[in-house]
Amino acid sequence: MLVRLQKYNFEIRYTPGKNMVLADTLSRALLATEEDSCIGYEQVYLTLAESDSRLPRIGQTFADDEEMEKLEEQIRNGWPDNARQVSEIIRPYFKVRDELTTENGLVFRGERLIIPRAARKLTMQEIHRSHLGLGKLKSKDKLLSTETRQVSE
Repeated sequence: MLVRLQKYNFEIRYTPGKNMVLADTLSRALLATEEDSCIGYEQVYLTLAESDSRLPRIGQTFADDEEMEKLEEQIRNGWPDNARQVSEIIRPYFKVRDELTTENGLVFRGERLIIPRAARKLTMQEIHRSHLGLGKLKSKDKLLSTETRQVSE
């Protein structure tokens, strides 16, 4: 081993651990296997599907909504590199295209379901109906919907 290393000219310098960002990152970051990420996603989706009785109605609204239909098709076919190549109706979603997924005819941004425009007013009324206070209301709203204006932020 020592003989093989003699052909290299090593220079040894001390670097404090706090300055070794890459080495620190590599030692801590575990590579997620495809199986691990799929299992977690399925659990989140199944929990959402089982706990929300509005999903069938929202699913029907997805089928009738041109914006959601185009968005789902764009997610399945892949996004272009330039926003100008995307249909104007779904252009607000271009900035977050890497976060969007589709499952069983529904579109998600991360773990949140994107509510079609036609169902947003009714969904907001249902959220406000129980009136759990501002903190609970915001928490419940955040889990259920993503408005287009939020997507473009």
